[in-house]
Amino acid sequence: MQMKSVTSIILLFISPIVFAQTKRVTRETPQGTVKYFVLKSDKKIKTGSYEIYAENGPSVTVRGFYKDDLKDSLWQFFAQQKLVAEEHYKNGNKCDIWTGYNRGFERLKYDPVKNDLSLYIPAKMDSMFNITPLGMPPGAVLERHPIYLGGNYTIAYLLASNIRYPATARTQNKQGELTLTLSIDEEGNMANCFIKDKLGYGLDNEVLRVAQMLPGSWVPAMAGGKKVAAQIDIPIAFELNATEPRAHKPGQIVISAFSVMR
Repeated sequence: MQMKSVTSIILLFISPIVFAQTKRVTRETPQGTVKYFVLKSDKKIKTGSYEIYAENGPSVTVRGFYKDDLKDSLWQFFAQQKLVAEEHYKNGNKCDIWTGYNRGFERLKYDPVKNDLSLYIPAKMDSMFNITPLGMPPGAVLERHPIYLGGNYTIAYLLASNIRYPATARTQNKQGELTLTLSIDEEGNMANCFIKDKLGYGLDNEVLRVAQMLPGSWVPAMAGGKKVAAQIDIPIAFELNATEPRAHKPGQIVISAFSVMR
């Protein structure tokens, strides 16, 4: 009991000291409203809680913690105000067990240090996007596809709810289909994203703007017992006159001018 009392007293003294050394920052970014703390002595160094709030509402989409400008402790990711993924870091390094959720239930458990996927309950949308290995001979087969911790449904939701039909495209009556390609590296990070079958009129740039907002990490692909890089193709259609957008191919995300004009 005495030891606990001493520890509590120490924490009470430390907390105000740490708080006095930091300053809260609020910034508007393409991802939404970002709130975090920086050192007063060096405003480039993030230290303390870090949160991102949705652009079109007060709900938090990312909640984490920085220590000396490195990710630390628990990071949580939300979609439609529901927890979809949890990641753990220590001094900027991935650690512990990462978890993906679907409707409140665990769908995925992954150890990023051991590259061990101990639990995976695939959803229908997990197999809807076309996936190809990178840096491997033609015809190479993946033993494990890259898996987004929050699930492909979360990707589809974030893209569909954040992409806005550009005014230039609307006035020029421009619509059509394009493909968003995500490159996931061997460590499960989105290394690049680009557009195939470009449409122009601001449509390509708008898709890339939102794609770069996708939070969280991936379970990397595997081939030959090793982690490998892979590409994911996501078909997206822009339709001006569709009051009830419908996909023309499996996994396609349809953006309607009626649903995204604000």
